[in-house]
Amino acid sequence: MIDYTEWQLMFDIGKCWLNYLKGCLLEIGVGKSTGVFIELSNLYGRRSLHCDIRDYGITFSSMSTFHNMTSDQMFSQIGHTPLALTLIDGNHSYEQVARDYRNTLNITEDNGLIFMHDTLPPNEGYLDPGLCGGVYRLRQELSLDETVDSFTFPFIGAPPNCGVTMVRKKAINLPYYQA
Repeated sequence: MIDYTEWQLMFDIGKCWLNYLKGCLLEIGVGKSTGVFIELSNLYGRRSLHCDIRDYGITFSSMSTFHNMTSDQMFSQIGHTPLALTLIDGNHSYEQVARDYRNTLNITEDNGLIFMHDTLPPNEGYLDPGLCGGVYRLRQELSLDETVDSFTFPFIGAPPNCGVTMVRKKAINLPYYQA
């Protein structure tokens, strides 16, 4: 078993969620989380897409595709590939993470999950673009968005625990008792 440490929660939720959704997996920004996506991809027979501007020499499974490019370039290539589970942990500028989020949400299945890393900086020093950057601003906006459910786990991520926000895309046109 791979040691996921900081990504164990995402792995466990993914194992449950992928029983009900059919879409692919997407990871923007490869790293310690990549093993989680490769294993979930193999466990559920799903295609996983990985994107980063740097090539870290990671060995991907036959179910995985690595896009060594910007996320904007990757989205133009993958088209409308339906997504079930995504992690956004690439460029931490507010503008880019917001664009990654919108691009992801547009092709996420109803009830699909989007995880975003570095959404709860422990102090103002972490607003540096090389750390948490402006990701927290998107977390704040999502807390007001009625088209999604969001929850931030404050004690997830490498020390000093910069937070992970989980977003669920709500289904539309539901009966009043499910809305």
